Order: sequence, then structure tokens, then C-alpha cells
Amino acid sequence: MSDSRTELLEQFVIETQQHIEEIEPILLAAEWEVPDKRAIAALFRCFHSIKGLSRMLGLRGLETVAHHAESLLGEVRADRLRFTPAIQDLLLQALDAIRALRERTIDGGQDAAAPAALVAELQAAATVTNATATDPPPAAPAQPTRAVLHEDADTLIYFAEMLCECLPNLAVLAGCPGDHAQAIEDIESLLLAAERLELRGLQRRLEHLTPIAEKAPPIDRLAELAADASRFARLTGHDAGADALALALAEPLRVARAAEARNLALSWNNGGDTAILAARRLLRLSLAAAPTDDLAALLLQAVTHTDPATADAARIVLDMLADDLDRDAGIRSDVLALATDNLQTAITAPRVIPAPLHKLLADRGVDTIRIGAIGPIALARLASILEGGDRHLLSVMVSLPPAGTREEFLDWLEQRLEPVLAEVSEHGGVALLVATKTTAEAINADMLVAYPRRGAAEIHRLDGQFLDHPWAPPTTNRPGSGRAAEDNQVRVPVEILDRLFGRIGEFFNISSALNVLVVDSQVPGVLQRLNDHVVMKAPALLPAMDVLQRQQSDLAQIEAEVHRLVSLIHEATLGLRVIPLETLFNRYPRMIRELAKEQGKQIRFDAQANGIKVDKGMTELLGDPLMHILRNSVDHGVEPAEQRHALGKPPAARITLTATQNGNRIAVEIADDGRGIDAERVRQQAV
Repeated sequence: MSDSRTELLEQFVIETQQHIEEIEPILLAAEWEVPDKRAIAALFRCFHSIKGLSRMLGLRGLETVAHHAESLLGEVRADRLRFTPAIQDLLLQALDAIRALRERTIDGGQDAAAPAALVAELQAAATVTNATATDPPPAAPAQPTRAVLHEDADTLIYFAEMLCECLPNLAVLAGCPGDHAQAIEDIESLLLAAERLELRGLQRRLEHLTPIAEKAPPIDRLAELAADASRFARLTGHDAGADALALALAEPLRVARAAEARNLALSWNNGGDTAILAARRLLRLSLAAAPTDDLAALLLQAVTHTDPATADAARIVLDMLADDLDRDAGIRSDVLALATDNLQTAITAPRVIPAPLHKLLADRGVDTIRIGAIGPIALARLASILEGGDRHLLSVMVSLPPAGTREEFLDWLEQRLEPVLAEVSEHGGVALLVATKTTAEAINADMLVAYPRRGAAEIHRLDGQFLDHPWAPPTTNRPGSGRAAEDNQVRVPVEILDRLFGRIGEFFNISSALNVLVVDSQVPGVLQRLNDHVVMKAPALLPAMDVLQRQQSDLAQIEAEVHRLVSLIHEATLGLRVIPLETLFNRYPRMIRELAKEQGKQIRFDAQANGIKVDKGMTELLGDPLMHILRNSVDHGVEPAEQRHALGKPPAARITLTATQNGNRIAVEIADDGRGIDAERVRQQAV
């Protein structure tokens, strides 16, 4: 094996183990609580990293398993799929397969095929949408439920059925064949139902379709209604007629999109609001016609870039898009796909940040790499801070309102704050980077006037002191950042530590011998007698005696310092072999879960190591006894669910594994709320 591959394999072994250790606790915790967005993102990142590490070594089998697990989590992360117990089991199986393939690689450095059955299951699971998933939605506050929209679930289902029946009939308003009078009657019925259910977003969309409120081409209003119906379907888990309306509007949408693509191409040179409005309209129409097609969103992003490369690439894309729509091509042509890739490359090409602005951002704790990817208009807003005055840089964190008013609220934020950067935050809100003269108090006051029921936004002025914000450089050690702590650690093989301990032991022995030579030898006495003799018999040798005595004194001081340093090193290295007891405790949650499933029991396992560390050899001695006791708790201590119910106990049993430390004594305790030990039966077995 070449040196480079050996180094890659060593890196693979260490980093994949770190990712495995991060994945398993999250998946096991999902037994009792649905993972939040942060946990899902962590799982996705870990599987993605394992895939990349496997690809470096050409381990196709391992890469395949990690890829399909990542794809499944991608669907969950995008809210197209619920995280269910079935998905939890599949991901645990994928983790087991990754472990096995990893061990095979470590043992022989050889690749192995991915388990075909597991890959097929992962692929199949990733294709099940929220609307067709058979597993019941998990009871988690973070997940949208029907109670969010209305307390009566049956009423929501009935309204969804009304939408399915009525929405396709509204296509007549855009010139499609149909009964116009019936469409008006359907709008009135839907309006009445939406008003009674207090579905304000859908109510406003329907009001815009009435002849009195008509202010835009019917196709635009119908496209917006289809988007709202699609959101309603995602929240309730029931079809709301969005796809049927889009199908009925297929021809008018195609014509309108082609015309708007040409209009955007013509207005591109002028830039400003005209081009932005055209790009927004193209996006609205495209979301109704093809919700998964992100080309229109890419064009809206590109319209803020005024550089020639982006403008040329965008015009080519728009011309090809219009031609494809004119031909009524069912799929995007290969040439258009290539042009889209070129546009993406032009947009993401890093911009040169002027040196003064680069220094200012670095001083304020802002990631200059991310700023290099923004468009010229946003960059100009940011550069306005250099003009001085009372402009300042703000980080704004705000939660999002319910789906019905979300788009309107985001438009208000964009127009009011003109953010430089924006992203969805980990907690489901939106984070903005803003260069403005407006104070935080004024922003919150304006928000309260526009949206009285909303809470205040979390706003921080970026001055270089506050670094716990989304725009900080990734290397910043933010408080509570587990990733930063992990990056400050290294793993060292035990063999190297053992050799180090051996060398330090030798140093300690040499230091002790030196101490004996200086303190316990006869040299000091001999020097004293020699000095007395020189004073009496040979005064001319007194300078030489002074040299000998000074060297003896210096040697004693050096010996004392060497002894102190060797003792410090010895004490410090004694801690290198100790590891967190949590490392041992982490072996057992998976075992408890599998045993409980085999026996049809519900068990909640809680392990608390309390930060205690022990010698690695001690963990090896404790491993098997603790496993045996825990298995006994599951097998014999915890009752089946029926017995627990009869005894008035909760169906889910609890087993705890706790470590406590008192001085140099460590106690490890295992407890369960099961039936306990039958002393009489033990006595009979013993006799």
C-alpha cells in the first residue's frame, strides 16, 4: 500500500468513527422524541461526510450505503418526508452496514458490495411522500399538525375535499373551457368555508379572484392560489387540489411563462425593479406549473448580479426556456440544462471584496468568504458602511408566521430591511444580515405596527465582540459549539501512548538517579574537607575550589528543576490514558433497544456518566459485567407491557446507568423500575 493511501486510510478510520459516534446517539434518542431540524442536519452531514471519505478511497459499497442514507435524510430535511420509526430502523441498519464495511476495509483494505436489499429499502423509503406515507405522524411540537390550522381535523379534511372538487373548475377564469358561473359559485363557497375556518391566507387569495377585487391577470391569481393550496396540503397531509388546478391551467401557464421569460430577457439590461418584478412573476408562475423546478428561483437570484458574465448566461437561459415552452417540451432540453449550469457557475463565482471592506467585515466578525458570493447590489449595500455616518451592521433573527401570511411577511422584510444575506435558521425562522441606518428598536417598532401579533425580532449589532451569529466565520469558537470543541481534539493510538509512558518512566528513573548523585553522594563532604585543606595548606588553589563548589551548587539547582519538570510531565501523562466513562456507557443504548424490541418491551434507557474519566484498562474490565447486568434487567427485571399495565405502571420501563465519584472512589449503579429480584427464587436456585 502506498504512503498516500495509508495516510488516507488512517484519516478514514479516525473520521468515520467520529461520525458513527455522532450518528448513533441521535438515532437512538429518536425512539422517544422526534429529531429536530438541528439533529436531522447533523445526521445528514455525518452520512454525507462518510460518503465523501469513502469516495476518496474508492470504497463504492460503503459510499453507496452512505449516499442512500443521506438521500433519505435529504427528503426528511426538506419536509417532504416524516421521520418515522420505520426510517429510524432503516438508518440504524445503514449505520450497521457502514460499520461492517468499515471493519472489512480496516482489516484488509478491500472494498465490498453494499447490501442490495438495504439499498433497495432506502431507495423505496425516500420515494414515499408525506401525503402517501402510511406511518402516523409523530407527536412532536416542532412538526406542523392539524391542530395548528383548526381544532376539528374532520372539518379540515372536508375543506381539502372541497378544494379538490372546486379548484380545477376555476381554470375557466384564465380562458380554459368550463362553466364561468359555476366557477364564481365555487369561489363563494370556498370563501365562506375559509372564513369560518379562519384560513386567512387562502381567504385573501380567493377574494382576489372575485370580479370586484381583480387587480392582476387571472393566471397570476390562480398560480398564487395553487401555491397556497399546495402549502395547505403539506400541513394537513391531504390533497387540496393544487396539482389538479395546475394541470387544468397547463396551457395558460405555459404561454404566460414563455411570454414572461422573453419579457425578463428584454428588461435584463435595464435592471432595477422592472427586471426584479419580471423575475418574481416568472417564479410565481413556475411554482404553480412545476414546483420542483428551481430554474426560475435561480433567475431571480441572478437578476441582482450586474456583471456581464451573469447577464449573458441569463439571457441565453431565458431564450432557451422560452423556446422550450413554445415547443411545449415535456422536459428541459440538454442544451438548456447546460446553459443553466453555466448560469449557476456565473452566479456563484466569488466577487472581489475591496480591501477596506474586507478588513471592516473581518473586524466585525463576519465571514468574508460568504460575502464574496453575494451579488453586486447586495455588495454595494454592504459597502455603504464605509461611507461612515450612522450606518451599522445588524444580525436579525426572526421567527416566521403561519403559512398563510409567510410570503407577505418575507416581502415586507425584504422591502423594509433590504438584507445583504438571508438564510433559514436552525429553529425554523429566518436570519438576515443587514446594513442600515435604522436601529434595532425602530425595526421592532415597525414590525409591531405592521404585524401586531408578532413577537420582537432578535437583533444584534455586529461589532466584533458578539460572535454567536449565523454570519461568523466557521472557525470561530462560539459558546456551546460542539464542533469547535471537536476540532480542538486529536486521536492518538494507544500504542504510541504506551511508548510515551515508557520513555517518561525512563526519564523519571534518570531523574531519581541524578537526585541521589547530588543529594546522597559523598561529594559534598569531600569538597568540604578539600576546601579546609586548601585554606590551610594551599591558599593558591582557593579560586579553583570556588569553581568546584559553584558547579556543585549549580548542579544541585539543575537537578531540582529537572526533578520538578519530570514530575509535572509524569503527572500530566497519567491523564492521557483516562477516557470519559461515557465512552463505555455509549455501548449500551443500542443493545437495550434491540433486546427490548426482540422481547416486545418498551424500555427507556438513561445513562449518566457525569463527566467522570477512568483509565482505559478499567473500561475494558467493566464492559462485560455491566453488559451482563443490563441484559438481566431487560430479560428478568422489566415486566412485559401487559403485566406493567395490570400493576398500574407506565408501559415504558426505565433502566438507569449512573456513575458517581467520591474522592478516589467511583460507584457505578444500575437500576430499573421492574419487578426486582425474587429472593425466594434465588434462594431455591442457590440451594
